[in-house]
Amino acid sequence: VDAELTAANLALHSLAAYRNTLIPVARVPPELLARIFTLLANEPIPEIPGPWLSTVSGKLGWINVSHVCSRWRAVALSSRTLWQVINFSLGSSWMRELLARSKSAPIAF
Repeated sequence: VDAELTAANLALHSLAAYRNTLIPVARVPPELLARIFTLLANEPIPEIPGPWLSTVSGKLGWINVSHVCSRWRAVALSSRTLWQVINFSLGSSWMRELLARSKSAPIAF
């Protein structure tokens, strides 16, 4: 029964992912999405509940878009301009991740 439930869940996930490709916003080119996300980069950190927010300051308004869908997350994660502002309040592991994801983009503090 568990195997059948797992298979049914995988099939539902696959159908939902296919349905998402049919909506108009799914046809927005990734370059345009990345540019829109970059415009959000100057917004303050979103009001997401969580203990880590109490120690974080800075501009991370684009973080919300990385939670919309898997495509938007992939675009946000691969957009080097979103990662070029190094935020020291996030800690050293985030700083290393920011540096790695920024690739050859100019770094800002």
